[in-house]
Amino acid sequence: MSLTNKNFRISRQILEVENIKIPSKLVLNAIVNTNNYLLNLNKECVKLNINFFEALGQRNLSGFIGEVYKKFLAESVKIVKLNPHPDGRPDLIFYKNIDYYNSGFHNINGKSMPNKSFFTPYKYGGIEIKCTIGSQYISKKDKHDRNYKPFQIYEPRIDYLKGVTYMAHHAHSINLLGLYYDFYEDSDFCPQILAGFYSKIEKR
Repeated sequence: MSLTNKNFRISRQILEVENIKIPSKLVLNAIVNTNNYLLNLNKECVKLNINFFEALGQRNLSGFIGEVYKKFLAESVKIVKLNPHPDGRPDLIFYKNIDYYNSGFHNINGKSMPNKSFFTPYKYGGIEIKCTIGSQYISKKDKHDRNYKPFQIYEPRIDYLKGVTYMAHHAHSINLLGLYYDFYEDSDFCPQILAGFYSKIEKR
């Protein structure tokens, strides 16, 4: 069973980013669609005897979930578009001016390729997506009871959650949409996004 819209509570009905108003229900819909995608993907992989999430590993799994979510949000919010450069920032850009956006590509051997410097950072800004399973605290007793084993893929960690931290390799002001996920018991321990947080982060 995957999580539905009814499992979540929206604290702000409108997400206002750089004077652009995005209904929070669209942000939530993208979460629910991502969760369904992950659940269905896991079911198909089980049929093929493939442990897909285990193969990804924890670090890559967080990035993968973020990538899936970005595509669903970009599909539902028309003014938001995926940053076409893999190293561009932010992850989702505001598609305000089609002529300006198109000028960010150059032709290489007949292929239209995005210019990294044009999309890093993008003039009209956007939203950075970060995904985390959080940080955990395990008491000495719990460590002993677990035989000092580290957490495994598919093992819930919410009972040990200490905090939610988002990491980046660059220091600049961003509009952060942070996603928190865990291996959800009612979804056959499939990774599911459980919460989303928005914050404007200013470089100091």
